[in-house]
Amino acid sequence: MTQFPGFPHRGFPEGWFSVGWSDEFKSGAIEYRRYFGIDLVLFRTESGRLVASSAYCPHMGARLDVGGKISGECITCPFHRWQWTADGDNANIPYADKTVNAKLRTYPVKESAGIVWFWNSWRSEEPTSDAPDCDFVMSEEYFHDPVASRRLWSNVRLVPQMVAENIVDGPHTEFVHLADEGAHIANIEIDGTVFLSELDQTYRSGKGPIKGKSFNYSYGVGTQLSKMQFGDYRVVNILSTTPIEEDRCDMRATIFIGLPVEIEQPRSAAYLPPKLQKLIKSHLDSQEQDLPIWETMIYEPKPLLVGEEIRGHVKMRKWAKQFYEA
Repeated sequence: MTQFPGFPHRGFPEGWFSVGWSDEFKSGAIEYRRYFGIDLVLFRTESGRLVASSAYCPHMGARLDVGGKISGECITCPFHRWQWTADGDNANIPYADKTVNAKLRTYPVKESAGIVWFWNSWRSEEPTSDAPDCDFVMSEEYFHDPVASRRLWSNVRLVPQMVAENIVDGPHTEFVHLADEGAHIANIEIDGTVFLSELDQTYRSGKGPIKGKSFNYSYGVGTQLSKMQFGDYRVVNILSTTPIEEDRCDMRATIFIGLPVEIEQPRSAAYLPPKLQKLIKSHLDSQEQDLPIWETMIYEPKPLLVGEEIRGHVKMRKWAKQFYEA
């Protein structure tokens, strides 16, 4: 594995990471993913249970998504039709009188806000923290379009912590995101595996600068949920960064906007007023503004920090150490 230049930690961080959106995993289909240096498959059983497992059958190593099938609550290998339950137990061998005491490796997964969360750890197969709870955005007061409100950047050169550190980096909002001035840290709180930064921000609009607030929660280093309020606008941005290898990640952004009371839930973003369509697009585009920098930079383990940078970055880097083995 290739370590990211300058990054002081080896291996993959512990925590919950997004491996896709719920509607990507249809009942009866088997989807391949590669994350954390391993090959995975995700599938839904007939009852709708979502399962993540090793991509390879323990019998002779066939890849389960290449011709495999879902049979009730089991996944069936394409090679010899061995079947494995959602918990990884051997359920059937078509040419044997009994099953074997062997396991298909499975991994904990959760779903919230239409996002699939996958538990990765170097020390515990069972989760030691809660998956991000984002279901508050599923209420009628928020709008999300499965097509227009999400974006995936595949195989980008970065590590999740670089993305996480953005929530304490106020000055860059002026120079990268073209805010009227840099954001300022109003508060920082740490609760175990959750890091919160409260930022005072100045947003640009057609009517000039608008003062606003953002409450940014980092769930481990892999997921940041930002609640933004400026003027009459409310935006929730869920940004997830999942390692493929030590220096490569997939990054997913999912945007929810608070609907004004006079607007009912539309069928799609195309039925929103133009200013709200633009609001969704601008928050997705803001991730694109960071990417060229992240993909070409090194990680500076001893940065030259000044002013507010000291408070935010020092606290976050100290907090983030808990997620790494070394």
